[in-house]
Amino acid sequence: MSKLKLKTESFAQAASEWRTLFEQGFGSIWAACRWPCSLEKTKEVFEQAEKNGYKPSDINKFGETTLQIASRFHRVEIIQFLIEKKVPVNHRCVLGYTALFEAVTTGAEKIVEILLKNGADPMLRDLHGDLPIHVAARNGQRIVLKQFLQDERVLEMLAHKNGKKKRPYELSTKLSCVIMLNKKEDEVQKYMKEVERKHKMMFLAPEMSDSDEEKDEEEKKDDEATEKKISDDEQVQNLDNVNSLDGLKKMLNMA
Repeated sequence: MSKLKLKTESFAQAASEWRTLFEQGFGSIWAACRWPCSLEKTKEVFEQAEKNGYKPSDINKFGETTLQIASRFHRVEIIQFLIEKKVPVNHRCVLGYTALFEAVTTGAEKIVEILLKNGADPMLRDLHGDLPIHVAARNGQRIVLKQFLQDERVLEMLAHKNGKKKRPYELSTKLSCVIMLNKKEDEVQKYMKEVERKHKMMFLAPEMSDSDEEKDEEEKKDDEATEKKISDDEQVQNLDNVNSLDGLKKMLNMA
């Protein structure tokens, strides 16, 4: 046992020394977010980067922030640190991916939870029209799907169709995910019908309120009074132009 303990301690020390040597090569915050760098070293590199002009909203050539890179490589402690440093949570890269997309794609349930709690928007789409929940359904990520189903906008997410007109339920192939989404299907269908009804109502004449009806009636009465006055004036003018009794009778019969 003592020999095993000694070997374990020796290995731990060697690993620590290797990591220290490895971290000395990190000259940028981008590399620190990508590779297995300690939180302490990442903070040090971050502070140095800020002195050199780095801003939390800065992006690389692919339009990615440091938070998106850390999310892709499951850097939980680094992600929490970057969120505290105000790195944008909902920034989209050139492909439309957010940090939430990166976490869902790699099946990082813990990171998905952290991002959602810190304001990540599950309704942001990528260039293919997919939401993060589409990716989770397609990849059969049951735990991630369960996290999305607890969101208050779950019906809106489940009703959303991507660029190929597919909803998450239609993309799901794993049995456990299909069963989970099927439980919501009735609610989703009702939601979609209500959305369609509201959309159609936008192109119909809105119902008039009581005040509008009263206003229309008053305008109608004013128009009728004006028309009557004009008719009376015309009759008086016609009477002035009548030169005979027969002409008067003829005019009255016409009226």
